Amino acid sequence: MADEEKKENVSLGEFLSQKRKEKGFSLEKISQETKINLSYLRAIEEDDYSNLPPPVYLRAIIKKYSRYLHLDPDEVLKILTETNHRQWMSGEKDTLPKNRFAVPQSRIVVYLRNFFSQLLKFILFFIIVGYIFYELSFLVFPPKIILFSPSEDYSTNQKELNISGKVIRAKSVFLKNQVLTLDEKGNFSYTLILNSGLNQIEIKATNHLGREAKVIRNINYVFNE
Repeated sequence: MADEEKKENVSLGEFLSQKRKEKGFSLEKISQETKINLSYLRAIEEDDYSNLPPPVYLRAIIKKYSRYLHLDPDEVLKILTETNHRQWMSGEKDTLPKNRFAVPQSRIVVYLRNFFSQLLKFILFFIIVGYIFYELSFLVFPPKIILFSPSEDYSTNQKELNISGKVIRAKSVFLKNQVLTLDEKGNFSYTLILNSGLNQIEIKATNHLGREAKVIRNINYVFNE
């Protein structure tokens, strides 16, 4: 037992240093294998508690060090308590040990980081909401037809009529009962052979819920012999 092996008035640092040297270990080797900060190991063996973390963390370090030396951690902690005349437990005012790899940041940097983080969340939120409304518009609102040609009613002596346009929020487009082909942007084009006299051109679009929109053009074909 560690308590039986220690001499009267021997400090924890002296005790651990003696056991380490008996086993032929260097502090550098122990620090490398246990990942305990080398400066902490030196401070423990020198009984320099002013350069060590708060008790709750110090206890964990000493237990790890003790296990590496094959000592009973609880008995080693008794030496710490007895030779320093206090109970090594965490108190209300203990603070977390400082991270030696942490980079100090000014208040303005912290503020800007938090500001842009919140701004990014708001932007993402509005993008998601906007996309949802955009998708719902295809179901809620009726389709829209933009007819490029013919743009108005008129008379012509050309037998062929080019019909072109674009639809928005539409699933299908019909020229009377004939389905027109749509590209990925909703554009359509079709060439119609006119009959002599008045031709009524009806373009109809429907959405996924069956709501529809219509555009009608009256084209008078005058045949010239």
